[in-house]
Amino acid sequence: MADKSTQSPMILDSIYEQVMIASVSFPRYLLKTDEMTQKLGMPFSYLLIIFLSASRKLTIGKIAERMNISKPNIAPIIRRLVEQGYMERMPMDKDKRKYYLKITAKGEEICNNIHQYAVDRLGTAFSTLSSAELNRFLKALLTVNRVMENVKSLTSGE
Repeated sequence: MADKSTQSPMILDSIYEQVMIASVSFPRYLLKTDEMTQKLGMPFSYLLIIFLSASRKLTIGKIAERMNISKPNIAPIIRRLVEQGYMERMPMDKDKRKYYLKITAKGEEICNNIHQYAVDRLGTAFSTLSSAELNRFLKALLTVNRVMENVKSLTSGE
């Protein structure tokens, strides 16, 4: 781990600026989330929850953690998704009082639509990049995600 005294304030300022730009640019321009939510007729938070749940069996706590939202704030959204048939509650094998959330066929269809929309959008956005540039971009994203996991583990005890 780097010593804080060796970190250049100019580099940290530049990183801060780029993080702020990316946090706005990625959803708005790269994925066009406003357009996606309009086409699919659901708020982005619903789409994100469905997308997260499609990958594996997750508890409400895990979804809340991954989205960085408190369980009380996410619970009403989950309840609506269950009521609308996008997700279902499945009892845990070891403790039937606890449950995980499982995507339904209706939710799976939304996930497929999200995936197709995102891939099409990214194809358009990156159409001018070479294969080498795309690979460098992917490696940079993998590095960012790895760093964020490290930051998350360092700050989880706060």
